[in-house]
Amino acid sequence: MKKQQLAVKLAAVVMGLSVAGAFAAGKVNIYNWQDYIADNTTKDFQKETSITPKYDVYDSNETLQAKLLTGKSGYDVVHPSMDFAAKQIKSGIYMKLDKTKLPNLANLNPTMLEKLKAADPTGEYLLPYMWGTAAFGINVDKVKKALGSEPMPADMWELVFNPKYTSKLKSCGISFMESASDVYAMYNIYKGRDMMDFSKETLEANNKELAAVRKDIKVFIQAPIDLLANGDVCVAMGFNGDVYIARDRAKEAKKPQNIEYVVPNKGTQLWIDVMAIPKDSKNVAEAHQWINYIMKPEVVAAISNKVNYANPNTKATPMVDKKLRDDPKIYLSDEALGKLQPKKPMEADTQKRVTAAFNKFKTSK
Repeated sequence: MKKQQLAVKLAAVVMGLSVAGAFAAGKVNIYNWQDYIADNTTKDFQKETSITPKYDVYDSNETLQAKLLTGKSGYDVVHPSMDFAAKQIKSGIYMKLDKTKLPNLANLNPTMLEKLKAADPTGEYLLPYMWGTAAFGINVDKVKKALGSEPMPADMWELVFNPKYTSKLKSCGISFMESASDVYAMYNIYKGRDMMDFSKETLEANNKELAAVRKDIKVFIQAPIDLLANGDVCVAMGFNGDVYIARDRAKEAKKPQNIEYVVPNKGTQLWIDVMAIPKDSKNVAEAHQWINYIMKPEVVAAISNKVNYANPNTKATPMVDKKLRDDPKIYLSDEALGKLQPKKPMEADTQKRVTAAFNKFKTSK
């Protein structure tokens, strides 16, 4: 009798383990930029789906790419910038998305999806996560004081590219980005050229023309947050988020810096950070569930509210904090959005040519 009871108990245990295994929650390994998600995103995802997310962060595209190129990254969803993702698609790093598993794809802005084709022409591998622009920030009061009786130009690009203005603004400080492709891309837009025209002839012409403003540049720096916040420069090329951080940092420190981000009427360059699934993902179904979850309006709106960047989800816009969604320099109008030019990947020889030209420009004082 005892043997029969023991057998029954063992059978029950085995059945219980089988049932638990059948309904065991999955997992998903996510790799994203640092400070680029809402406080409750992963917790709420697990609560809704019963999938356990493992969330790791990186601080550069190069760090992410190094892991992906090993072929065994261990990640199921990654969030590269679109120009890096374009190269990674060509390297065969990503799998095609199964859009039948992504019903929330219908919430995305068609214009943003069209811009993303610069990196993913067939639209099979990438979906947008957050987006923004690169142009420049100004300390309004210091700029007006430095210009004196000279009014602000109709084309605001002239504040950084026309010696008529830079010769006056050097008194309060001008900083340029230290990325060659960013500076030349902006100058090409100013001159009415294709943003990604980095031919030998165009680079030579750019350097010849930019030589007139070189002496007025105080420093080359990619993230001029502290320079703007402390009032050390009055005009600074940079990403929109960095300029807004500088503005907020100045307010927190109770420093009288009237900082504004400028998007010239001619447009500027667009960056998009994306979501993709590595080809070696071990949790493909769960990866699709993560991406689909991020595309829920209330989820991505909470992320925007935390990180102060625009998202590409049109249904999320009413849920984004009013100060963000009503800011025409964060949430651009359709007309302004149409003028933005997306960054595209460069071939290795083009990158070398651009870097060499920029080094000549920087050392041409």
